Amino acid sequence: VMSDPVKFTIPTDITMARAAEILSERKISSLLVCQESRLLGGLSLQDCTKAKTGGRNEVPVTAYANRRIQNIPPGTSCREAITLLAQAKESILPVVEGDKLIGVVTQADMLLQVYDF
Repeated sequence: VMSDPVKFTIPTDITMARAAEILSERKISSLLVCQESRLLGGLSLQDCTKAKTGGRNEVPVTAYANRRIQNIPPGTSCREAITLLAQAKESILPVVEGDKLIGVVTQADMLLQVYDF
């Protein structure tokens, strides 16, 4: 149970202002900062707001990315994923195999799984 990570990923060379625009355009609240398919960190809407209010809109996303973002390996149980997702600041869980991002578990993914739509 996971989503394609493309909608949730951004490269390292964009600014916090552009990240905020992407969040709005894609109607999501979190992004994953990646270098190719390697996960470097997570970025939330709150991080973008903090950068804007601090006058740091033009700094690269790597300045605000949470490098200790919780992630899970493929095959993680739904129960464990729900528990971790409830605690995740970024509100998404990257699915990582080795050092490669292969998917994302979202709150919507879990709701669909629990309610078996």
